[in-house]
Amino acid sequence: MSLSQVSPDPGMLDPSQFPRTYQSSWGYRLAFVSLGIFLAAGSGLGVWYFATSRGGTAPRASILLTLLCFCFFLLGAYLALAMLKSKLILTADAIELREPFVTKHLLRSQLAGWRIIPTQYISTFVLVPRDPHANKVKFPLTFKLDGQFEAWLEPLINLDAQDRSESLTQLVAQLDPNLPEEQREVRLLNAYRFSKYFTWATWLASAWGWFYPRPYSLLILFLAAIPPIAIYLGLRSKGVYQYDGGRNDARPSLAVPVILPGLTLAIRAINDLSFLHWQQLLSPIFVVTLAMTALIAAADPKTGKQRWSYLATLFIAVAYGGGVTAMTDTLLDRSLPRVFQTEVLNKRISSGRSTTWYLRLAPWGPQAQPAEVSVHSSLYNSVQPGQIVCVSLYPGTLKILWFRVAHCVNELSIPPH
Repeated sequence: MSLSQVSPDPGMLDPSQFPRTYQSSWGYRLAFVSLGIFLAAGSGLGVWYFATSRGGTAPRASILLTLLCFCFFLLGAYLALAMLKSKLILTADAIELREPFVTKHLLRSQLAGWRIIPTQYISTFVLVPRDPHANKVKFPLTFKLDGQFEAWLEPLINLDAQDRSESLTQLVAQLDPNLPEEQREVRLLNAYRFSKYFTWATWLASAWGWFYPRPYSLLILFLAAIPPIAIYLGLRSKGVYQYDGGRNDARPSLAVPVILPGLTLAIRAINDLSFLHWQQLLSPIFVVTLAMTALIAAADPKTGKQRWSYLATLFIAVAYGGGVTAMTDTLLDRSLPRVFQTEVLNKRISSGRSTTWYLRLAPWGPQAQPAEVSVHSSLYNSVQPGQIVCVSLYPGTLKILWFRVAHCVNELSIPPH
């Protein structure tokens, strides 16, 4: 059944077909009940393990870990119970959602319409009441629905389709009213086409930055230029493009070109660069963040009207500001470094979503205490504790001190790793 294609025309309901009860399909119930039981059993074992201090941890840590495991136990138990007990009861003129601890009931006459909220795994179906203060009825699309449910929905408005239609009308109105309708349609199609190609180019550039950042300087320049270009296009088009990826916004999206390059630059800076005092980065990052946030808000007035959208914009701007600041300070620095010899005290590898190689170095130059520094895997594998390495300290284009660690004989070769 395609709920997104439900017709708005009302249809006749057969009273003999009601009431009807819906539950999650057997496949979903089996999968999620099993997951809930597994989670509850594992976390219950964790509660017993830490509550009896068998882990040998400190009392305060044992209490925190016990509480954490108990929370996961409740989550697993509720997941299993919800999949077994939740049901949707449909009558000819009302709908009722029964969950383990909550029951929601709405008359069909009280409903303004319905929408589907997509998520990565299981979408959520939402029945929206006319009264904005009334509770919505929400349930995951694990429920096994049928044609009678579809017929019950027919008089109600598909709010997603309505939002898209209104957004498209506003978008067409934003185009030059002096242009003939055909030219406006062509301009709109060109905007969609450009958004598509620009987004693909951004994905390719970011993949380039993640997996094979060579030639390094050219890559960084390309990534740094993408968000300003996207923002300029928004300013020039006066709101034709969107930046927050709104699902019912008909405007072509430049969200990926604004978001992804900054994140890639920030990751490259964290992995590739070392600063003596990272706090010195904060002032220029703050300036870039404010400027970028203001420009995005000017290019797309709808950005920032919702709190989550405003916070997301700030996060994007901080990532881009951090990456650009760090790269500007290092890549444009053509000064000669001061070189210090120091001893490798220890080394370790941090593994997770990514692998980072660390050397613990003895004090050197202005670094008065032993400290860890991330290095390239080739350097990590070629040195052992007790060996001497060279640290090159640079003043930085923005006067933010940065350094590199290398074999002393190779220290004159200074491009970022």
